[in-house]
This record gives sequence, structure tokens and C-alpha cells, in this order.
Amino acid sequence: MRTIALTLFLLFPIGLRAAWTFETISNASEGHMASRVIPLSPERTLVAYKSGTALIAATSTGGALVPETLLPVTIPSNIYASVGTRGAGLISLWNAGAFWYALQLTPGAGNCGPSSNWQCGTVKMPDNTTGQIVDTIVGQADALLNAHFVYRLRTLNNINNGIFYVRRSAAGVWTTPVKITLATMTGKGPVAIEVTSDSSMGFLAVGSGGATYVSRFNGVFSDNNGLNTLPVTGLASADMQKVLGPSQFCFTKDPGELRLVTRNTNTGQWQGISSIAAPLETVRPHCSIQVRSAGDPVVAYTSIADVVRLWKNGVWETVDATGVFTKPIIDLTPTNKLLILYQGAGFLKFGREQ
Repeated sequence: MRTIALTLFLLFPIGLRAAWTFETISNASEGHMASRVIPLSPERTLVAYKSGTALIAATSTGGALVPETLLPVTIPSNIYASVGTRGAGLISLWNAGAFWYALQLTPGAGNCGPSSNWQCGTVKMPDNTTGQIVDTIVGQADALLNAHFVYRLRTLNNINNGIFYVRRSAAGVWTTPVKITLATMTGKGPVAIEVTSDSSMGFLAVGSGGATYVSRFNGVFSDNNGLNTLPVTGLASADMQKVLGPSQFCFTKDPGELRLVTRNTNTGQWQGISSIAAPLETVRPHCSIQVRSAGDPVVAYTSIADVVRLWKNGVWETVDATGVFTKPIIDLTPTNKLLILYQGAGFLKFGREQ
């Protein structure tokens, strides 16, 4: 069940007057959201989440979310949603000892969903892999509907451990998973991905050793000789600008710090780290970043005082302070307005900036 409300917040003492419309998605957890601005096309927004024993995909072209039940799940985690350059949604997740995916297709072309409009299945792992431990996966489809995945594999017997890349073609043919052997991948897992074509993509991996952006061109993975690793340690979380070769990142680190870091995309050099939490505020370990069309960054986070906050290029805005919320995710619409999704106690809230 979803309820819709228009809420106005007068932001005092931090922020501006802002208006949002919200949908509350009940009996929902493990939520993730993505949207894509496609020229001359309507909004393409996807929210993926667990409800009871089902994986749900809720889509929107600018109005209310329309949910679809895709497949039964047991104990799903690390759900990741993306929208590719063609507008097709792709959901990847960990469930029941394997990585799973759901790729959005035209009605009748898939094997799951109410109109057989999604293709669902397990993601290919290296041969002889057993005893997999729950971990992270990210994926995105290109314009040809090839699905690209990056996942971290850990096993009880420590065989085939590491970060792997695998591709499923539009015809359903899987490549052999390739282990990414860069030294900077040690102890990290993928958290974000951007795919621009079948031969070019990039992803962000985060772990105890920091965060590293990795590019892939024509089958070659590169961390720019280690220069793409954020110059900080002890990260709790990080996110990247959703472009190939991002220049802006957010990260959180203990004890409750929130930072914005910028990078010169020509040289790969890091240019500056700024503290962006509101004054005297301690943040929870999660952030999400988007960059508006004019180049202005926006970062979403939650504080330990249970406030969902936005940092808009130097100005703080309170989105919600009515409950205990975690893991805000933001994206942009074709009109350069923000979308936000965050987790409550057994429910999700999805908001549109007005």
C-alpha cells in the first residue's frame, strides 16, 4: 500500500523553504532507486525493494510509482537498481546464496513480472565456486540491453575470492567472469556503476582501504595506476557522480563525518576535500550524490538525530525529521528536480522535489 502526501517544510535554523511530494511504501525494506534522463524521453525511474517474500520493481515516468511483483525471494540483501542509457531498468541483488538480476524488457519478452516484461535469473559466477558469502553487486544495462555486472565474491574456502566482472548479452549469453586483479581492489566491494556502451564503463569500490574508481575500456580495467583511489582511509561509505569518469564524490567516515571530494578528470589528481555536514551534526554511514545540469553537487545523508538532510552546494535543507530514517538515495528528473528514497522502520519513503 502506498500513500501520497504533499508536505511543506520550513527549514529552521538550517536551510530554505522546500516542497516535496511523498509516497510511503509500506511493508518494504532493502530499497534502492535510480532514474535516468534520456533526451526527448519521459522520466525513467525505478525503485526496487523487498516486500514480504517478493522482489518488487516500482516504476514511474513522472507520476506515482507503479509496482510489479517480479520473483519470490528469501533473505535478499544489497539490492541495487539502475536505469541504463536506453531506459531499461536493471536490478541486482544477493539472495539465497547467489547473485540475482532482473532486466526490464518489453511485455512478453521476459520470464517474470505480470506481463513477462522482465528477465530474471542468477548471475554467472566462476566455475567451481561453492560456499558463497553474502556480498555486494552492481549492474547496469547498455543501449543494446547487454547487462554488465561487477560483484565481490567471498567463499568459505577462500577459492575465487575477489571482485569480478561479467556480462550477459541481450541474447542471454554469459561471458566468463573475469577477476579484476588491481591491487587497489583488495578489501573493497562495488557500490556504484555507470555504463555508457558495451565497451566503456566505470564503477566505484569501497572498503577498509578507502574507495577507488575503476574504468573499463575495450576490456581493460584501470585505476589510473592507483591515482583513482580517494586520498582518505577509514571510510564507512562513498558514492560517485553518475557519469563516466566522475569528478565529484561523497563519503562518510568515522566518527560521523561527511565529506565532498573533487577530482581532476584530465590528470586524475584529487583537488580538495570539504566537510559538508551541517554544523555540529554527526552523520550516519551513508551518503548519495548527484550533480545538477549546471554542475552543482547535491549530497543526501541522515544524521544520528534522525534527520534526512540535503547539502546543496553550501546550503543545508531538511527533507524529513519525522522518524528514524536511514540510507537516503537521490537522483534527478528530466526537469533537473531531485528524487529521494530512504528507509524507515518497515517502510520506504519516495519523494519528489517540487
